Amino acid sequence: MSERQEFFKAADEMMQLYNQEKYTQALELVDGLVVAYPDRVDHTALWRICLLSRLERFDEALLTMARALETGLWWAEPALRQDSDLEPLQGLPEFEQMVSVCIARHAAAQARGVPKLLTFEPDPLPTGPLPLLIALHGRSSSAEEDAPYWQAVTQLGWLLALPGSSQPGSPTSYVWDDTEKALAEITAHYAALKEKYALDEQRVVVAGFSQGGARAIQLALSGRIPARGFISVVPGGLDQDAFPSLVESARGRSLRGYLVTGTLDQRQELFRFIHQSMNAAGLPCQMEAHPDLAHEFPPDFDSSLEKALQFLFSQEVAA
Repeated sequence: MSERQEFFKAADEMMQLYNQEKYTQALELVDGLVVAYPDRVDHTALWRICLLSRLERFDEALLTMARALETGLWWAEPALRQDSDLEPLQGLPEFEQMVSVCIARHAAAQARGVPKLLTFEPDPLPTGPLPLLIALHGRSSSAEEDAPYWQAVTQLGWLLALPGSSQPGSPTSYVWDDTEKALAEITAHYAALKEKYALDEQRVVVAGFSQGGARAIQLALSGRIPARGFISVVPGGLDQDAFPSLVESARGRSLRGYLVTGTLDQRQELFRFIHQSMNAAGLPCQMEAHPDLAHEFPPDFDSSLEKALQFLFSQEVAA
C-alpha cells in the first residue's frame, strides 16, 4: 500500500468516527496523522480545526488555524465557508481576519496558476495511431500525485495524459471546483495532444478519481472530448440535479461508462444513481464494487483499469 493509500485509509477511518459523532476519537486519530504525515498538513490542520469546532473548543480551533497560517498555509475560501463544522466560527473577528489572509494568498496563487499536462508514452512507442487515456486527479491532489495509479495503461500500449488543474486549493493541492474552467482546460489539452501525437480517435477514454472522476463523466457525456467512454473511480462532486439532462444529451451515442467504487464510501447513492441513469438511457455502464473499500483507489487498480478498458470497447451488455 502506498503512502497516499495509507493516509487516506486512515482518513476514511476518521470520517467513519465523525459520521458516528465520535468527534473526540476522530480528533485523536487526526492528531496521530499530524505526526505520521507531516507533508499532509494542509489536510490534517483543516480537519483539526473542524473537529475542535465541533467539540466547541473554539479557542483551540482558532489557535490551530493561526499556527497553520504562520507556516504559510492557507485554504481556498469555499473550504472555510461551506463546511458546516466551521459555522460557529463564522463572523468571529479573529476567524474573519484569518479568512481574509487565506483569500489574499489564494488569489496570489491563482494568479500564478497555469494548467499543466503530464504525458507518459507507451514503451516501445507503436508506429500507428495511439489510443489515449486522459486521467484527472482528485480534489486537493495533483497530476503528479495521482500519476502512479494510471501508469499501467502505458504497458497496454496507451498514451497517458494527466492534466493538472490551474485552480489551487492550498499551497500543495489543486481542485476542479470551477467546472467550466476545468472542462475548458482539459479540452484545450486534448487539442494540444492531437497536434503533438497521431491519436486513434476511436480509442479515447477520459478517467479520473473522486472530483476528477466526476469531471471525466461530464466530459464524456457532454461530448466536449469525443471519448468512447469514461472510467470513474469513486466519483464525487457531481451535480445530481443536472445529471439526467446530461445523460439524455448523450443518448444514441456509442458511449460507455465504468465505475470503480467501494462499499464503505459514503457516496453509495450517487454511484447507484450514475449507474442506473446511464443504463436506463441505453448507455452501458458497469459498476465494479469493492467490499471494504472506502474513498480510495483499490489496491489492485491495475486489474480494474484493464477490465474497464475491455468493457468500454466490448459489445457485451452492461451488468
